[in-house]
Amino acid sequence: MSAFRFSAVAAAAAIASATLASAPAAADPWTAAGPPSRPAWVKVKAERRLRLLAGLPGIAAIAKGAAHGYFGQKGPGMSVGLVLDDGLYYSQGFGFADAAKTKIPDEFTVFRAGSFSKVITATALLTLIDDPARNMSLSDPADKPNYLPELKYVCPQWGVNCVRGNQNTGLKLSHLVSHTSGLANVMQQTNAAVPVWLDDLKKSWLLFNPGAFGAYSGVGMEGVGLIGQRVSGQPFPAYVKKAVFDPLHMAHSTMDPIPPDPLTAQKWLFSATNNSWSFAQYNQIIGGDDQPMILPAGGLATNVIDMAQFTSMWLSGNAPQVNGHPMLKPSSIATAGNSLFTATTPPPPYCKTPPVTDASGFFYSPCGFAFGFGVGWYVGAPPLLQHNGDEPGLSGSDTHVDQPAKMAATALVSTEPYPGHKPVQPPGLDGGFVTTVVSGILKAGEAADKSADWAGQALAIGVARVLWLSGKPAQVSDLGAFTPTFTAAHALTNANIVAYLNKFHAQVGACSTFRVRGVTTPHEIGLSLQCAVTKDFNTELTVEAEPPHRIAWTWVPKLPTPNPKCVEACNGDEGHCMTQAHSSGERQQCIAEKKQCLRECS
Repeated sequence: MSAFRFSAVAAAAAIASATLASAPAAADPWTAAGPPSRPAWVKVKAERRLRLLAGLPGIAAIAKGAAHGYFGQKGPGMSVGLVLDDGLYYSQGFGFADAAKTKIPDEFTVFRAGSFSKVITATALLTLIDDPARNMSLSDPADKPNYLPELKYVCPQWGVNCVRGNQNTGLKLSHLVSHTSGLANVMQQTNAAVPVWLDDLKKSWLLFNPGAFGAYSGVGMEGVGLIGQRVSGQPFPAYVKKAVFDPLHMAHSTMDPIPPDPLTAQKWLFSATNNSWSFAQYNQIIGGDDQPMILPAGGLATNVIDMAQFTSMWLSGNAPQVNGHPMLKPSSIATAGNSLFTATTPPPPYCKTPPVTDASGFFYSPCGFAFGFGVGWYVGAPPLLQHNGDEPGLSGSDTHVDQPAKMAATALVSTEPYPGHKPVQPPGLDGGFVTTVVSGILKAGEAADKSADWAGQALAIGVARVLWLSGKPAQVSDLGAFTPTFTAAHALTNANIVAYLNKFHAQVGACSTFRVRGVTTPHEIGLSLQCAVTKDFNTELTVEAEPPHRIAWTWVPKLPTPNPKCVEACNGDEGHCMTQAHSSGERQQCIAEKKQCLRECS
């Protein structure tokens, strides 16, 4: 991790003891940092990140204002992220991550993401379909012997008795992943183990002919998860880890959450009747976190940095290689967000609002037109891909992906994110709080992305100056890059500035790009830079508000990093353990053993 830290050091802009070049022309912004053009060690895409810096104070204000207006300092926490096609660009946390209200969440804080799990489950199925070693297609019948043959017991006509066991529903994999199956949304036991879930499935009906309409179906996506488990030959959490999390380096994500570790955000239970939050113990609310057949539809635990890894794949159109082939084909990434079915016939009266509950107590969502979903993704106002999540009364998420703009936004929150869904609407609270946050961040980011350059922008010039100083030969004239307060605090002079910067070069190396870890003021931001020696390190940077936009930073001792071979061994041991596990308890033990192994690596 980081060996370097910048601190917020205030400096009077009126002090003019050091001089630098005046603000550059728009065509040549690097002259404000020093060289006449972009340094060779700085990535081309860093220019886009510099342009976006002008919009960050406003973006941070959107999230901060919404968080303050919703839960303030009452306990819950939220982490947000703005993602580009080359990865996470901006992240910030609000509220608290712990019950003691001492830790502010960040991009590493783990939250339960609710129904965004369905997008992960659908993506995992796509990895099997795109595997050239398998012969699978979205058009495959879903009741194939190695898929979900139990579907032959489902009656294909709503409310009509049938001879269960040899029915032809016409269900395909494409219907299950696009919520056009007509299956129930929730069956009698939502946290049932596989045998109980299958017994319930055999007692269900289809609300409509597959593909004719759309109706949100958790049961359909749970079936997708069971099919993936059967085809892969692995327990569902291990299969998703191997298919999605490992290739995308989503190191903190799991589909089999266990009680909290230091990275997990504490749950807060929201009461709609009195507009309040209360501390929620793990495993004491809604039956605990161990819900086997709900995992494909709602088991995801993740964080902003992992969500950025996932969404940047959908923005770039490129997936990592797995066993010599792409995890997902570019064509799959390009089309998975398109509606799989486009039927526009109005739904029959029995499947409109209010939702339907059948004689077995199974809940069927109200149905509408069939063009709502692609492969797991909700096709929002084009060209947006969207999906939210809501663990009832507790945590949730929302994510919006604009593929043409190559930008996405995500938010994870540790309390009820949609109070307006409850029978009692809390006075003064946004009924779609987390969606307001995500939509606002994305729109503001896209507006900032239209900037032609970053000339004259204080934050951009300050960050560019850090990138420039990281790779150029140190010179006496570099003393003018720092604020007078900084030079005085570090006793910098013409005689020692070169040695000071050479120490910086040796410790960090040339920095190619950056991401923002929080915005304090319009002139103070936290950074994480990618550099040649120290790959990732956290910083805080202060930039003068007026030209010449000098900067301030401080040093922090380097933290130990785990031995890569040791980490690889821990991952291998966990994979072997998972293949031998036969219960959720055993899988939890595998995860716990890996965490202890990683602690010993450091």
